[in-house]
Amino acid sequence: MTKKLGDFKLPDTLYKFRDWNNKYHRELLHKQIAFFASPKSFNDPFDCKIPIRYDIEPERQLEDIYYSVAKACYPNASVDEIRNFAKKQVIEGSISPTSFKKNDSEYFKNLDSRMGIFSLTQHNDDILMWGHYANAHSGFCVGFDSSELLKIENVDYLGKVGYHSDFPTILPKGNLTENFEKQIFSKWDKWSYEDEFRLTKNHIDDRKIMLPKKAFKEIILGYNMNLTERRKLIQLVNKKHIGIKIYEAKPHKDRFKIEISRIN
Repeated sequence: MTKKLGDFKLPDTLYKFRDWNNKYHRELLHKQIAFFASPKSFNDPFDCKIPIRYDIEPERQLEDIYYSVAKACYPNASVDEIRNFAKKQVIEGSISPTSFKKNDSEYFKNLDSRMGIFSLTQHNDDILMWGHYANAHSGFCVGFDSSELLKIENVDYLGKVGYHSDFPTILPKGNLTENFEKQIFSKWDKWSYEDEFRLTKNHIDDRKIMLPKKAFKEIILGYNMNLTERRKLIQLVNKKHIGIKIYEAKPHKDRFKIEISRIN
């Protein structure tokens, strides 16, 4: 079962913006497949890249710190192998707070390969997200039942992103769960309009994960979607997701606002 990470109120519905012209995005409706992306594909260069503060730890803790880092980077190595490697590095004097910082690139490269993230939001009417993530309002938006997302077997966490003006401090000897939350669920506060939630999978093998059919709650059509594509999407929904609600998004007549109205 997916674990709720952190103390926050979970909205009843979480949304995902998609581009109908992208065949992989259509798989979300065709096959109920969600793609858990690598952090390296994100449009924010700091996303999941908050540095670990090795530089503020005393020299005597270097071995324990390096052990923790090596364990994260090489999960298949044995405890004795990692511990002996850490001791060897300290004895030979080849590691220091400065050298730890150099290892950030390797750590983040490893994180990019093993971490999968499926981003969601509690807003279905944000103008910028419709523009950025739904092909300039010509795509669609899927609403998910949050309680059903927590029932997914092969996903680790569902958490809420925190927004900050400065990097949160991540200590190598800190609480592992708290460090993970700071690392994966922290973004610059300029992104706060997205009000993002994330499903995460660590040590991911297959980035395509099937979601339960009961999780699909509603579909919203972008106002720029052409008539032919609208018909295709509605036919697909009526065939694959019988009974879920279908809405459309439209610009408000006299305000900077997107209105969502039901069409069936």
